[in-house]
Amino acid sequence: MKSLLSFLGLITAFVFTASHADAENWNRFRGPNGTGISELTGLPVEWNESDYDWKVEIPGLGHSSPCTWENMIFVSSSLDEGTKRLALAYDADTGKQLWQNEVVFETNDKHALNSFASATPTTDGKHVAFLFAGSEQTLLIGYDLAGKEVWRTDFGPFVCQHGHGCGTSPITYKDLAILSIQHSGPSFVAGVELATGKIRWKNERETRLTGHCTPTLIGADSDAPQVIYTNTDDGIASLDPRNGDLIWRAKVFTARAVNSPVVGEGFAFAICGGGGRGKYIGAIPVHQKGELTFEDAAWSLDQNLPYVLTPLIVGENMYLWGDNGVLLCVKVKTGEVVYLERIGGIFSASPVCIDGKIYCASRDGEMVVVATGDKFQVLARNQLGEGCHATPAISGDR
Repeated sequence: MKSLLSFLGLITAFVFTASHADAENWNRFRGPNGTGISELTGLPVEWNESDYDWKVEIPGLGHSSPCTWENMIFVSSSLDEGTKRLALAYDADTGKQLWQNEVVFETNDKHALNSFASATPTTDGKHVAFLFAGSEQTLLIGYDLAGKEVWRTDFGPFVCQHGHGCGTSPITYKDLAILSIQHSGPSFVAGVELATGKIRWKNERETRLTGHCTPTLIGADSDAPQVIYTNTDDGIASLDPRNGDLIWRAKVFTARAVNSPVVGEGFAFAICGGGGRGKYIGAIPVHQKGELTFEDAAWSLDQNLPYVLTPLIVGENMYLWGDNGVLLCVKVKTGEVVYLERIGGIFSASPVCIDGKIYCASRDGEMVVVATGDKFQVLARNQLGEGCHATPAISGDR
């Protein structure tokens, strides 16, 4: 059996039974390499509360998506206006809380659309890393799977215009947690040993505007791996995840980088924007070196783009689900528009694809299910009963 897990307003978790032959670990934001694609089959398109395997209340509030490893679910939350940050683990079979750790912070401001626990944890199956940030400290904390704190690394204050707070999440590359902090203070991308918390490498960067993108990987198991990150000044850029060396950067951004890059068909894609909408997406060939410009993009678009939601690539199509409930579908290789349709609603959670269907939850708690392919078709609208800012995750076989 398999389970779909969604945190609604990050106080409630719902699990549905489906099926898949092999276990699938969803060990970071949007699952394996951030693709948002699951091999799970049999998930219902329509449901009601009687279909849930279990439902539990999560203490506090947070916009963190969960990550999973085998039968464990990890998620962060916060209490008491963010002065208590929580690292949480649950049993995916039953919803039973396995452990809870508390991290103390001073009082911080935050944007109305953010939370004090927005970062998704990441795990290699031996350790799980949680990120918590505030005006006095930016902590990456490693726990073993029994919930014992093994290490914590402080990267200093997180400085942000307009009090938006931190929205990026760490990812796992082999024995490292890779973290991208792009803010008004000293910005950087760093590789941190998951077993010890030791900083193996740190590449200091500059950016005019705070960004919130979670990095992604290209060729993680090859002899030429890349980690793709974004910020306003570097645009779409590539580092070697083994040592942090810059490989290439395409300085194509003029605004803030909020959602996360995706890769496909030999390109890296990322969006910058502001004012609640995306303003530019570029398709940058990944087999490059050095400094790139707008002219190096295979294609680009500047309208009907998401600001917060990360794009989804399924087959030859890219689905750009807008914060304002407009869905743009384009061809990955060319940027040719397939369709532009209005779904309705306001969204912060990113879409995922399960069994060839796209699932995306609105802030009001409506899970909209859309068919993949060149024809736009809404398959279902399911009421979740709580507001939702978090992207769904998949647990292992149950």
